[in-house]
Amino acid sequence: ENPMNYYQFCTLVDRNYKDPKLKLEHYEKYIEKYGKSKLLFATYAATSAKKRISELKEEIHFNTE
Repeated sequence: ENPMNYYQFCTLVDRNYKDPKLKLEHYEKYIEKYGKSKLLFATYAATSAKKRISELKEEIHFNTE
């Protein structure tokens, strides 16, 4: 239940797994849990997670066509 730890987990999944849907799932869970947090790190990580979510959605979209 720590935003820093969970964000680090998301980035580990992102680096070590190939499935973009799995990566997307974890980043979305991060936003769901910590997206409205006022903690400085959580705010920074939420911004990064949102950007990565956008990239992953684009990747998934173009891979299905």
